Amino acid sequence: MAQGAYSVLVSLIALLLFSPIVGVNQNIVGNHSELLASNYDDGSRDGDYDVLLEFAEGNEGNSEVTRNEEVQKEFVVTNEGTFNDTYDLSVSWNDLDDIGWYSEPDIAAVSVLSQSQEPISFTFRAPVQNVYSGDYMEFTVTVTSQNSTFTNASVEQRLEIETPMTYAVDVIAREGNSLSGNRGETVSYLVEVTNVGDTAEEFSIEVGFLPKDWTANTSVSTIELNPSASGTFDLAVDIPNTAAENEFAVIRTSVHVQETGYDHIYGYLDTNTTVNDGRVYGVDMIADALTKQVVPGGQILYDLYVTNTGEETDSFLLDLGDVSAGWSSNLSQFGINDLEPDETANIVLSVSCPPESVKDDWSWAYVSVRSSNREQFMDDLITHTSVRIPVRDVDLAVELDTLSGNP
Repeated sequence: MAQGAYSVLVSLIALLLFSPIVGVNQNIVGNHSELLASNYDDGSRDGDYDVLLEFAEGNEGNSEVTRNEEVQKEFVVTNEGTFNDTYDLSVSWNDLDDIGWYSEPDIAAVSVLSQSQEPISFTFRAPVQNVYSGDYMEFTVTVTSQNSTFTNASVEQRLEIETPMTYAVDVIAREGNSLSGNRGETVSYLVEVTNVGDTAEEFSIEVGFLPKDWTANTSVSTIELNPSASGTFDLAVDIPNTAAENEFAVIRTSVHVQETGYDHIYGYLDTNTTVNDGRVYGVDMIADALTKQVVPGGQILYDLYVTNTGEETDSFLLDLGDVSAGWSSNLSQFGINDLEPDETANIVLSVSCPPESVKDDWSWAYVSVRSSNREQFMDDLITHTSVRIPVRDVDLAVELDTLSGNP
């Protein structure tokens, strides 16, 4: 019995000793687990990227504009995340008819501190023409986190053409906007102007950019029209004698509102005039050699041959490109006047190298030639000149011109 009682007593003591230890470990483990969970949650929140985009005060999200009016609208970016962030700004829209709606951010990106705001602005512009009262475009303004591409925010900004349109003008060619003719002839377009605005106006008329040698004039410089009224004028286009084969000229004629505050409004017409009997231009240039050698401090000459491959007498202009540092190049002349078809002119290109040159130093020399009447007709070539070192106390005579130069 004594031994049995002793065994029971030992078991009871062991149970009492073990129970508190297990309980403390559980508490420690339990407390430690709670700390880990707390740290994990905090870390998750610290890693959040979140952004809000709103209209700034005074921007109601809808703007009424005239044709060709440009407006600047402001927005507010709020960084609702727990990290500082930088956002790329962008805007998109769907101009199915490609009539000229446009927008762009005034800056490319904005940086915002956590839980802070920054203002941003975008510029919006209505088309010059082909829009009428009530027409509109919705632009999607977007900010996107540079650190988390899934973090972005957008709002819709609407631009709507004013009702009624205070000033507006339409311009068309009554009998078509494409004509053709021979060199030296004049073709005429009948241009119709309609005042589609709500106000009487005396519109000014302008002719835009003209290609080389082309001229164009309108029969009147202004046209006065009441609302809904139309009027016409003539646009005369002179085809130059120098016009090339297949040449055409797109000429813009514009009609402008003159009223202060509305003078950004205009309408325009593009006419396309094609030449029936354009000149055939052409030029070819070759050299007696494309590679030669020169001694240090010496000069080498290249003979260039320029041929008029066109069908009529023409004049030509020549240009030189850059050469290597210390080297120089020159031409015997930079212009050729009145070269007949298939006639060839000889031009001399000189290339000089510096005295301190060493063997195998070299330089390119670029030469171009172009028609003085139509500069798109051109030719060019590149020469390669290298340095040779002469051998002293021996016969320096050379058999090839390509080895010429002063020793």
